[in-house]
Amino acid sequence: MRTPLNVGANVSGIDLKKVEVGIVDINGVMSDRVVLTIVKNETGISGSYLMELSWVTQIVYVNDEPVTILINQSEPWLYIPAYYRNSTLGWSEAMLALNKSTFELEFIILNGKSIKPNDGEVMLRIFKMPRFGQLTIENSRVFDISSLEIERRIAMNGVYLVYIYAEDEFGNNVTKMNYIEVDNSAVKLPPLPGHARSPKDIDGDYIIEDFNGNGILDFDDVVELYKNIKWIRQNYPLDRVDQNEDGMLNFDDVVILFKRI
Repeated sequence: MRTPLNVGANVSGIDLKKVEVGIVDINGVMSDRVVLTIVKNETGISGSYLMELSWVTQIVYVNDEPVTILINQSEPWLYIPAYYRNSTLGWSEAMLALNKSTFELEFIILNGKSIKPNDGEVMLRIFKMPRFGQLTIENSRVFDISSLEIERRIAMNGVYLVYIYAEDEFGNNVTKMNYIEVDNSAVKLPPLPGHARSPKDIDGDYIIEDFNGNGILDFDDVVELYKNIKWIRQNYPLDRVDQNEDGMLNFDDVVILFKRI
């Protein structure tokens, strides 16, 4: 459910020309709308003003690494800021344009032009995913353009910090922050593709073992986890399926689940 985010802001005019939000991906709790409490200083008039967000910064995963993605409701693509190089071109600022539905790379914007590269590398900023505090850059990594796997995932339980920046037509601006809590513990997860029953935690440790939903842990659950691991990463909260609790979902989790049979 998408709900407006309420953040108080004191600016001189009610006609805002720019609103930006920096946020970790919080499983749909973040809205594409925001309610700002505006105070018009010269008259003392105050009130709530609902406006559409222009750009929203969220997190996607590129080859299991968290990177920022820019979302604009009016744009046909999603964008990842990057650097690009190939055999004839040195590192240059670029923007990766992704399909909004599939998150697949469609083209690269380079020097104002759209290209579809067959080779080359991209350098992306890797972010630290905090439960509290500001989203921070941890390092940069280089990826081969032909091997990019880009996924959007559901957030884990926790409290996330939202930053919002508002600016009015006179250049006055304000930055505010707010906390949003995500709790997936009581959410009934959808069945795996081709199944009618939802997965279950059968031993009360909060982590799902019964992926086919038949009420027992058997070898079929191991097969389903292995076969659907990419889909599970995109559709289930990580902390409900991470068998070894290392913050990732990969083949090691399949092995752990197999050993529990």
